Amino acid sequence: MLPATAFVAMFPPRPARSASGGWTKRVRAGSPLTVHVSRRTPQSLTYGVRRFWPSRVNETFIEWSSSDAPLPVSGADALVLHLSSLHSGATRPLIVNIPVGRYSLQVGLGSPDCFVHITHDDGYSVTHGDDSADGVTEYFLLGTHHTEIQRIHAIPFAVASAAAAEFYSSQTYLDSVQWEHII
Repeated sequence: MLPATAFVAMFPPRPARSASGGWTKRVRAGSPLTVHVSRRTPQSLTYGVRRFWPSRVNETFIEWSSSDAPLPVSGADALVLHLSSLHSGATRPLIVNIPVGRYSLQVGLGSPDCFVHITHDDGYSVTHGDDSADGVTEYFLLGTHHTEIQRIHAIPFAVASAAAAEFYSSQTYLDSVQWEHII
């Protein structure tokens, strides 16, 4: 459930609005939390955008695109449903990000070679598939940033989505998956 309101920081600083020099605007939850900002410099007038998605306000979302709104996640079943939809609809392999508490859960989708990567305080953990697999699979982080993942980390989509759902719901690793823990 989205909060009734959210605060969006507006930049550049506006004098006398807050102690930090910036100002805030209250917006209704569910509205696009995109703020267009203008800043004058001696040379020109420039524009920028600062986004504060509700995932930054104690909500969980799947960040799947660097330009589109994230998908809200209300439970493990919704997570698997969204992952399945993104996997089957991907035009090229992509990596999605799901903030889970203090962890970051990334899932590779849109290819027969899926994987799960979990960043934690001590390093990260990644799925380990077939030891004899050679080469890499090209993915695009949030649909745009080119990334290569070794095929030894590849697991089937059904297993990857189950591992992501297990970690999402309990912050534990799925026992049926072999994991590499890198510190």
